[in-house]
Amino acid sequence: MNEVCWLHRSKRDGDQVHCGELKEAAVRSQGERVVVLLPATSLLTLRTTLPPLPGQKLRHAVPYAVEEQLAEEVEAYHFALGKRLADGTLPLLAVNRGQMETWGREFTEAEIRPHACFNEAQLLPWQPGEASLLLECDGALLRLSAHEAYSLPLATLETLLQLALFPLPQGEGAVTALRIYDARGEGAAAPAWAGVLGELEQHYTVIDDPLPLLLSGHDNHAIDLLQGEFGRKEQLGRIWRPWRATAALLAGWLLLGAGEAIYDYQRLAGEERRLYQAVEQLYRDTFPEAKNVVNPKVQMERKLAELQMGGGGGAFVTLLGASGPVLSEAKGVRLQNLRYRQGELELELELVDLPTLDSLKASLRQRGLEVEIRNASSRDNRVEGRVAIREMGR
Repeated sequence: MNEVCWLHRSKRDGDQVHCGELKEAAVRSQGERVVVLLPATSLLTLRTTLPPLPGQKLRHAVPYAVEEQLAEEVEAYHFALGKRLADGTLPLLAVNRGQMETWGREFTEAEIRPHACFNEAQLLPWQPGEASLLLECDGALLRLSAHEAYSLPLATLETLLQLALFPLPQGEGAVTALRIYDARGEGAAAPAWAGVLGELEQHYTVIDDPLPLLLSGHDNHAIDLLQGEFGRKEQLGRIWRPWRATAALLAGWLLLGAGEAIYDYQRLAGEERRLYQAVEQLYRDTFPEAKNVVNPKVQMERKLAELQMGGGGGAFVTLLGASGPVLSEAKGVRLQNLRYRQGELELELELVDLPTLDSLKASLRQRGLEVEIRNASSRDNRVEGRVAIREMGR
């Protein structure tokens, strides 16, 4: 497909025909429903009679039912089935499988995914009792019935029309009129087929471009070639299959990540409850006269503010302000209890090891504090220590 033409429909601008490369058409069709008209010269219009069968069995039986009408082995063709007619016959289209694959590759390379692919001749306007003929510079399209649609060369058009239309069928379904659409452009002479088609009523119309005519309205009888292995679901499956293992690993990773997140959430929630209880106990130990403890953090802040404003407890605030940042930054240190008596702040700590206690002592001294380790004991791979802190020189 070196160059293609496409019809873009817009409520604001109406129908507009453009021509260019397939990639350009793909860019312009982003987010739109894409319907492709395939050349009738590459398609065979067939019909067969088969008993009703389940979908997959019917698809397997069809190729061998029309085998005698094919020039190659049935394996060389892709078959698209239409809706069964009232008389029980089944219309279908056949196309060389290699040609179908070539079209598919061209669409894939252009990054375009058609929603439907039709035989262009089957989209000619048609109604019972009439045949439709489209004349173009390089050939003609003829539609005789709901499903019978062909491509004809201009050189032998009159002869082929006579063979196709005569003898005319009688009774219901008889063709009594021929609608001719001429898209050959200016200067093309109107066909004079009075002698060949004298028995038919003829309606002749000159048109600028065939695309608006062919896409004037989707015909329910037109057969979509995107079926079976070339169907959209199957194509998605082909794209998906190589990624199944990766997707399974990703799903497993997501499940594992979700499990870890749930575990971390539960662990942190428990830690939050433990810290809340520790803060509450610290508040009660520091202010034993307190009876109703609703939010110990806020209540502690208020008490400290009262102490600062009242001038009392200045040493307590100073010691807490100096040691607090050191304790919060120290790794592997957990505050268990706190007491303040006569200018001295006593901390009960839990640490990972004794060197951490020594490091904490050094950090506190750097903040201008006198530090006394009053007790240190190891239990269950942890170290429990009691440290007294005073202002320097007191």
